[in-house]
Amino acid sequence: MPKIPMLGENELNPGPRRDLVRALQELHGAAGWPSTRAISEVRGDFPGTLSHERVREILSGKAMPRWATLETLVRSLVSMRHFSPRSVELEVARFRSIWTAAEVGEYGAVEQLVHPDPAEGVHGDGSSWVPSDIARMLMNPFYAIEIDPNLALPHEPLLSEEEWIAANLRMIADIGPESFPRTLLHILKGGYLAGDDSDSAEDQESSLHAEVDADAADEYVVSRILHRLGTEVNVLGHSIEKMRVQISEGNVDLVSEIEELESDASILRDAMVASPETWGSLSSEAQRLVLLYLIDRIIVGPSGSKTIEEQIVIKWRIPIPGGGTDT
Repeated sequence: MPKIPMLGENELNPGPRRDLVRALQELHGAAGWPSTRAISEVRGDFPGTLSHERVREILSGKAMPRWATLETLVRSLVSMRHFSPRSVELEVARFRSIWTAAEVGEYGAVEQLVHPDPAEGVHGDGSSWVPSDIARMLMNPFYAIEIDPNLALPHEPLLSEEEWIAANLRMIADIGPESFPRTLLHILKGGYLAGDDSDSAEDQESSLHAEVDADAADEYVVSRILHRLGTEVNVLGHSIEKMRVQISEGNVDLVSEIEELESDASILRDAMVASPETWGSLSSEAQRLVLLYLIDRIIVGPSGSKTIEEQIVIKWRIPIPGGGTDT
C-alpha cells in the first residue's frame, strides 16, 4: 500500500502534533506500508481497538487519538515489522512521550511526570513552589551558569554545571528525548519561573512604571475589551482561533493558565457569552479568560506619559479593524 499523505502545514501546523504524525508515518514505513485494513485486523493483547478508517485518519493527521488507541496502533505496526525488528516496549515508551507533548502541550510531559493527577494545580501562584516549578528550574541552564551580562542580568548560579547535567540526564530518562528539547525550548522562550523575588528582572522593570495607577490601568483595559466585544462581530471567536494557531506554533505565554481556566465548564461557558451587557455578572475567572483570549500582551509605557492611552499599549491577538489606538 502506498504511503498515506500527511495533512499539509496549512491544516496541521508544525509542532508536537505534526511530530507525532511524522513519527507514525516513519513507523508505518518501517512496517512495509501495510494497508489500513491489514493494520486494523492485527490481533493481540491490545488496550484498544482499531478500524481501518480510524487508522487512516490517525496516519494522515486528521485525528488526534486517545492514548489507548495510539498504543494499539504502535503495537500493531511494530508486530508487523519482520526485517530488523524493534522493541515493542521501547517504541510504546517513545510514542507515549511524543503523544503526551502533542496532547497536553509543549512541556506537558514534564507536567504529567510531576503531576499525574490533572486535577492538581500545576503552577502555583508565585508564593509557593510546586514540583513542576522545580522541574523547570532544573532544566533551565540559567540557574547553572553565569550568562554573559550582555544577555541577562547578573545572578548567582544555584547549582553547578555538573549538577545541572546530571539532573537533566535523569529528566531525559524520565520523559524521553523528544519531550526534553521541546520543554527546554519552551523555557528558553519565556516559560521559566515567575516567583515573588523583589530583585527579579520583572520587578525591576515594573518599578520603572510604579507611577501607573493599577486601578486606572485595569479600568482602561476592561473598557477597551468591552468596546471590542460590543462593536465587532465574533471578535472573541476569531481571537480564540488565532490563539489556537499561536499555541500550536509555541508562541503563546500562559498556556497553562488558559488550559486550567478552560477545564472548568462554568468558567468556559460564561466566557463564551461575554458582552458589555453580561460583563458585570461574569466571575473574575471568566473575565480573565476573555482577556487571555483577546489580548496577546499588555505593554506599560514610560510613567511620564501624559495619558493612560500612552501608558498602556494593548497588543491584541486580532488587530483592530482599520487600525486604532491599540495594535
